[in-house]
Amino acid sequence: MDKDFFVQISNNMLIENKNLKENYLLSNEALLIYILIIQTMTLRNYCTFSIYHLLDCLCVSHKQTITIEKIKNCLLELNQMNIFTYYEDVYFNKQVKDISKIKRGDKYFVEANYIFDDNFFIVYDDEIKKILDYCKGKKNIDKFKLAGYFCYLIMRMNKENKICYPSFDKIEFDVGIGIRAIMSYNTILKELKLIDYINGGYRVVRGKVKQDVNYYCRYEDRECLEEYSKRFKEDNSLKSQTNSEKKKSNKKRSLKQKINHLEKVGDTTGARQIKEAYDNL
Repeated sequence: MDKDFFVQISNNMLIENKNLKENYLLSNEALLIYILIIQTMTLRNYCTFSIYHLLDCLCVSHKQTITIEKIKNCLLELNQMNIFTYYEDVYFNKQVKDISKIKRGDKYFVEANYIFDDNFFIVYDDEIKKILDYCKGKKNIDKFKLAGYFCYLIMRMNKENKICYPSFDKIEFDVGIGIRAIMSYNTILKELKLIDYINGGYRVVRGKVKQDVNYYCRYEDRECLEEYSKRFKEDNSLKSQTNSEKKKSNKKRSLKQKINHLEKVGDTTGARQIKEAYDNL
């Protein structure tokens, strides 16, 4: 994977930040269009796009009117949030006022207005291309949601241990996809060698056995996940061992009480049988 080419994405574009006056939370569709346009950023600090170029990136026919309208809606969303301003010329003299009238084959110039703080992450151009290439011709896969979910996982990953572990409920709330889609997307992203993940197994919560969350990392960082998995299993083994020893101790204490009682009432045979069970623990 070529790490020389990447885009910077604000966390505020994926999860709502109530501390900000403006809302920059993007739909999955607008997020992907943002990425594809930002990928064209030049040294002169402007981007370019055409509808046809975006369709090519999405691996969609130039005649796909539904996708064309979706792209225009995304362009409008990005403009209304003051993330992008569109112009017909490179000098930013002639601003596009009516986005619905953007011509499919014409090239437009983009001024990026969003000011980044420290809460951001990066995705590589090759990662997005892998996702879009995979989705080509697959009508049953929503490329916008798949890309949005991938970005969400990358955003959540801790910069130090390179792992994240959002619950299914949290993902469903933040990304807008259900558990079946999450499981399907996990399989796809792992197949594409973009992420790796393990499941924490099962744990007891308030007396009920529940499946633990998944633990995710970028595929290239899977050694971190393997190390984490090793520590996780050791911790579980230690907990299991501790619980087992506790049960054994309680059992021996109970048997000892029975032995003392039988000896007290003169039942030496019964006391001897219980003592054999005690000694075998």
